[in-house]
Amino acid sequence: NATTAPVLSASVDRLVQGQLAPELALDVLLAAESSSDPSIKASLARYNATKDAGDPLSPYLETLQGGDSGRGQTVFETSVVAQCTLCHRVGRDGSNVGPRLNKIGEKTPHYLLESLVNPGAVVAMGFGVTTVTLQNGSVIAGTLLAENANTTTIKLADGTEQKIPRATIANRTPEMSAMPPMGTLISKLELRDLLAYLQTLK
Repeated sequence: NATTAPVLSASVDRLVQGQLAPELALDVLLAAESSSDPSIKASLARYNATKDAGDPLSPYLETLQGGDSGRGQTVFETSVVAQCTLCHRVGRDGSNVGPRLNKIGEKTPHYLLESLVNPGAVVAMGFGVTTVTLQNGSVIAGTLLAENANTTTIKLADGTEQKIPRATIANRTPEMSAMPPMGTLISKLELRDLLAYLQTLK
């Protein structure tokens, strides 16, 4: 409304100038995005113009601080959209389809954010799906378990492991994550809380 517009506009301007507390950034942005006030829209446009359009993390940087780990744990354990426990395990609860997350909080917040919104950027060994084309034309698809100078080890769909001599490989696709980008599934507020929870897992 008219009484809060100047305060909100000033807050967005402080964000543009790097003077706003990082934990308030997302709340200010969401409030600005829902405002119809022209001055706030102008301030918001100035802020958005400072973002790196080529960085897939750029739209989500405001989620790095200010989250509630308790709410984030609820998102992790109960969200029917994110469905984290279908693939991941913390303690005894969850699944081993994806990496265990007991110590994931030892990673940097940026690493955690990238893992959530751009999961294909860095795929943990043993959890990325790849396709190997051999020089004889045959194709082997499965999970990349290990790779060294001599062999590539693939876990096939039936659970068996196949060691492939590197010299026989004509091509191998980069590992792909089976995890969907969380930024398209949950709200930024939920993402912020989920990040806060993951940072407690040490």
